[in-house]
Amino acid sequence: MNILEILFLCIIMLSFSASTDCATTPNREIGKYQPAICPVDLPAGSDLSEKLDFGYVSVPEEHAKPDGPVIQVAVARCKSTGDQPASDPIVLINGGPGDSNLDLFIRLMVGPIGKAFLAQRDVVIIELRGLRYSKPNLVCEEVFEAQLGMVDKDLKGDEVNQVLLRAMRASHDRFVKEGINLSAYNNVESAADIALVMTTLKYDQFNMLAASAGTIVAQHVMRANPARVRSVILNAAVPIGLPFFRDMILNGAESLQRVFKLCEADSACHLVYPNLEDRFFAHIDKLNKEPVTIPVKNPTTGEEVNFVLNGDRLSTWLFVSM
Repeated sequence: MNILEILFLCIIMLSFSASTDCATTPNREIGKYQPAICPVDLPAGSDLSEKLDFGYVSVPEEHAKPDGPVIQVAVARCKSTGDQPASDPIVLINGGPGDSNLDLFIRLMVGPIGKAFLAQRDVVIIELRGLRYSKPNLVCEEVFEAQLGMVDKDLKGDEVNQVLLRAMRASHDRFVKEGINLSAYNNVESAADIALVMTTLKYDQFNMLAASAGTIVAQHVMRANPARVRSVILNAAVPIGLPFFRDMILNGAESLQRVFKLCEADSACHLVYPNLEDRFFAHIDKLNKEPVTIPVKNPTTGEEVNFVLNGDRLSTWLFVSM
């Protein structure tokens, strides 16, 4: 064997060694479906349970790293009641961001809207990664406790912000301590989860109905899987790339101004609510100076507590309602 043959064999061996060392082996758990008992209670007398499959699908924590950690997303599939249902189901995506898809849509399937959907095709409800029923969930219990702790106190402005900021940091630190990679919980990864779940459930094409912040996820699904998405309905759509949270306060203020101007221009509204803008802000100022205490019941514990309603809280409630 001459020197050239030896060098050639060495190059082949080195190349083979490099390729085996760098290649990633996808986790075999990815895409597996594990049946489970549905955690959402159905209304009494509902027969949806006979058509409902629930379980968990294992997905990569980061889809670009299939050899990395695996997490689980909760999935509920409501099977069609039709004799010859269409092959392409509807995927429902709620907003928030952070609202539970399962809590909203499973109960919705019991009513007339759900019956209309299920008469034609299956409905798939995927709890996005990090939400209530997926594993792990990123429910910020510290923030909820902080909010409950402020109910009977007259706090506003920076005082409220500081309490919530401390609670958010506590939630963040807990998640990090538990080894959760928070950077993996985003709309792009959630969109990849949806495509993988639909593959696991053996659906080639599917339709999507998304609302508000959920429309961002839907658009990422569309962009990454154009051949698989048959149709899409985007309700209160949020375009990709816009500063979603930054503009919310401005949009809320503009909406209020629009209401004031419309009422001023409408003779009937102006008659009943004259000088609506001035009266509104005067009421906010008065409540900030003289808060009103209202007895309310904690829906979880049934305990009665005193809720202090000040101007800031009223304006926040109105903003959230819009």
